Amino acid sequence: MPPFDPDTFMNQTVDAPVGDTTIAQCPEGEFRAMIADFDSKAFRSFDAGESSKNAGKNYTVFEPSFVIQDAAVQAELGRDSVTVRHSGMFLDFAADGSLDFSKGKNVDLNRLRDAVGQNVAGNWGIAMLRGAGPVMVKVVHEADKKNPEKKYAKVTKVVKIA
Repeated sequence: MPPFDPDTFMNQTVDAPVGDTTIAQCPEGEFRAMIADFDSKAFRSFDAGESSKNAGKNYTVFEPSFVIQDAAVQAELGRDSVTVRHSGMFLDFAADGSLDFSKGKNVDLNRLRDAVGQNVAGNWGIAMLRGAGPVMVKVVHEADKKNPEKKYAKVTKVVKIA
């Protein structure tokens, strides 16, 4: 593919049928998947709203994507790769800023680690989850809060493959 030239691009015309206005979502169901590569964009921090009982408290959520390993889904959607984002795992941090692995903390993260065989004693870092798997994921569709006609696929459950 030649390098992008904005001047040439602005003078091009298209004689094609009307293009898609929606993105086909991964169907709902359970699928074999791998954790996709991720970077800092997989983490989202926010403060609790003023009306919340935890007003002002800061939260961080980990939202990795999963690459669906199902040829039928790829064919149905006409894509070489189908990815679906996890609905998000709230992370618990110790006072020093490290992940808190005390009793009852980071349970969802530990479930993910367990599903990929990484919930074991020893040196571990969250980057080790990149490309890990395979696992089984449950994909559901959730309506957009502002437009209920618009649906998004999301991973709500991850389990170890027996």
